[in-house]
Amino acid sequence: MSQELTTTQSCKNCNTEYAGVFCPACGQKLITERFTIKEGISNVIGVVFNFDRGLWPTIYGLLVRPGEVLREYVSGVTVRYFHPFRFLFLMLTISVVLMATLGINDYLQGEYATKISGHPISDPIKEMLTLMNSYSHLLIASSMPVLAFASWLFFRKKGYNYAEHLIIVSYAFGVTVFLGMLIIPVFFIDEEAYAWLSSFSILITLGYFTYVYLSLFQERQAAVFFKSLGVYLLYGFLFGLFSAGIVLAYIGYKSSTDPEFKEKFKTETKAE
Repeated sequence: MSQELTTTQSCKNCNTEYAGVFCPACGQKLITERFTIKEGISNVIGVVFNFDRGLWPTIYGLLVRPGEVLREYVSGVTVRYFHPFRFLFLMLTISVVLMATLGINDYLQGEYATKISGHPISDPIKEMLTLMNSYSHLLIASSMPVLAFASWLFFRKKGYNYAEHLIIVSYAFGVTVFLGMLIIPVFFIDEEAYAWLSSFSILITLGYFTYVYLSLFQERQAAVFFKSLGVYLLYGFLFGLFSAGIVLAYIGYKSSTDPEFKEKFKTETKAE
């Protein structure tokens, strides 16, 4: 049983007197008991299995009526939906953990890559790929401002500002990550079929973004498709430059601190 703390009715954040259970100045909830493991588990279960608001209503809404969800959230109806940036980061984190723990990354970088290229992936390249995959959730999350810029650029006449486009693309990209996780069971049936399906992730992303923009802006299908294509191509180009910069910085760092890595990388580069 949790032990009650000795408290006043003043907010611990800003010292404003409470009016009900939430601070009228900063929104801090009145907490009069100690945190417990039971309470933590209860909160997690509440977030995951709350079908009235939160994670699942957000996913369902973004799948069947994305335009309505996005218009509501941008207009201020936020309580019933999962926060867009938390939603994106949660989807990315779950995906990265599953890909790593289930051995999917090892297969794609090992056996499948060898089959496609005709020769094993070199140790330096494999090391860089492992690093990129381990932090891909942070890499992709940090690239969302770029995607938001591309979205705003192509749909700037629709009346949404840059910050609102950041919300739109965070929700949309989070859903594409969720859709990608739905095919993970295929990996346990046929690993090569999973790799083949994964190669269509770009088309899935483009298709879903087009669907979102159509639902949100209700413009002609052809116009929205080509604008969506423009958004994705611009994002892909800028994200590619960003990723290449990180790879080059990593190669430079490892080469200056690890002579063995430097020698292996030079040898593999000459061999290719």
